[in-house]
Amino acid sequence: MNKIVTRSDILTLVCIASLVYLVCASYYSQYAETSDLVDSVVRVATKNGSGSGAIIGDGSYVFTNYHVITSLPVEVWKAASFGVSEYQSFDTTELYKRLGMPIPKLPNVFFNNESSAVSVERVVWQNPAYDLAILKLSQNSGKPSLTLNINLDIQGEAVRAIGWPGVAMALCGKDSIQNCIHVTQGVVNGVATSASQRRGGKRLQDIRHDADIFAGNSGGPLVNQCGDVVGVNTFGLGGTFGALHSLELSRVLSNIGVWGNTTSKMCTAVRFSFIAPMYLACVLLLFFIFLILTKKLPVQVIYNTIAQSASHVKELLTPEPSLVLVGFDDKGKKLKLDLSKLKKESRFTVGRDKNLCAHAFEDLTLSRRHFRVTKLDRYVIEDLNSNNGTFINSKALKAYQAVKISNGDEIVAGNIVLKVYQSARSFV
Repeated sequence: MNKIVTRSDILTLVCIASLVYLVCASYYSQYAETSDLVDSVVRVATKNGSGSGAIIGDGSYVFTNYHVITSLPVEVWKAASFGVSEYQSFDTTELYKRLGMPIPKLPNVFFNNESSAVSVERVVWQNPAYDLAILKLSQNSGKPSLTLNINLDIQGEAVRAIGWPGVAMALCGKDSIQNCIHVTQGVVNGVATSASQRRGGKRLQDIRHDADIFAGNSGGPLVNQCGDVVGVNTFGLGGTFGALHSLELSRVLSNIGVWGNTTSKMCTAVRFSFIAPMYLACVLLLFFIFLILTKKLPVQVIYNTIAQSASHVKELLTPEPSLVLVGFDDKGKKLKLDLSKLKKESRFTVGRDKNLCAHAFEDLTLSRRHFRVTKLDRYVIEDLNSNNGTFINSKALKAYQAVKISNGDEIVAGNIVLKVYQSARSFV
């Protein structure tokens, strides 16, 4: 005879559920929402344009790119930077005089959702070799200072680029420019010494990532899932973007006596919403085990319940088989794109320009960057605002809207037609 589930049993379940929740929440609560970070990201406005930056130190300092605040020609300050020693601030006064150029006025700093500017008191440190400048505000911003993460082992980590690109502000319009901060996501492709930037003859640590940045993002932070700054966004080339690693920024700040929060811990944060299904499954499993042990529920009922749930869980957790895209171009040449080589959260671009795309084809019906395939839990495809569009099973894709692709789908891009197969299948 089975016993009846009592109030004390329910109370026990609540206690177990609360314990599981606290354990999960304590581990995954490191995740930083973008809304918690944007108030610390600033727009650095100069006479010649604007860039981005972020609050550091005690709240009265801002980091940005050197090229954001200078009006010197690029070839001039790049050439001059080779004679600058490590950590030395670069005095450009003589260069401006020699070129007969006026010394630029100090920039103003704007915060998200605030129309009034905060003036810059002085440039504390600047160096074109780092493409970095540290600004001292005329007053404390009252905004939280961002933490610098100096860990070099970050390849594959998810990151967000936050800033004020001109393209976003143009879309927002003049009246809403102050709440037009822009956020893109990507992953760190690698950390290496830069070929173009040097400090006293030594190479600088440079991050390569694929979180899209545009003109105006320069000087803005590249942050990880924990909200730590891992780099200062500096340049873009095709679909790859570069940032000065926070380790270099941290060394500069220490050298000039600007102190702030620094960490070297690896970020393991995940949005807690992704953990909710796992959390619920654990609680239910623990409750079922509890009922079995107290003989308040027949084992057969538990078995049937788990068996039915397992089939659904298996369907959700079974990884997408590796796919391959096979087809022909308009000249009858066979094409094969193997997606099995993609790592999770990595992507490749298909188009006409070999400098911008991992797979480039000489077909004028393709745009320079036509479409992009990304591997998440499933393979997805995005049209990159191409001229002739991208079609899945005769249905046109909306630009930058990710759509899942599966075995048997047909992809049409210009004159190129590709069929999606599982990569285990052989072709003749």
